[in-house]
Amino acid sequence: KRNHGIIEWRRRTKRRAVALLGGECSRCGYNRSLWALQFHHRDRSKKSFKLSLVHTIAWWRIEMELGKCELLCANCHAEEEEMIFLGCSEVGIALGR
Repeated sequence: KRNHGIIEWRRRTKRRAVALLGGECSRCGYNRSLWALQFHHRDRSKKSFKLSLVHTIAWWRIEMELGKCELLCANCHAEEEEMIFLGCSEVGIALGR
């Protein structure tokens, strides 16, 4: 059974976090779907917790964690993670382009 209070808290918190980081993908400007916007930690070693899983953490702690993040759309986030994973310096190298 889903807890609707937690679901609504997560939606409100994500809207607030997305707004705090500018409301659009910092790379391409995408801003149509809240679900397609994701938080990318610029330095994984400084990551305190996974923002997508929080539901009992105070806003001030979330805000501190967001300071370590960049707001990316799902496509730009996937490209960034692929480059990190494969050690590439630009998109397309992984596909042999």
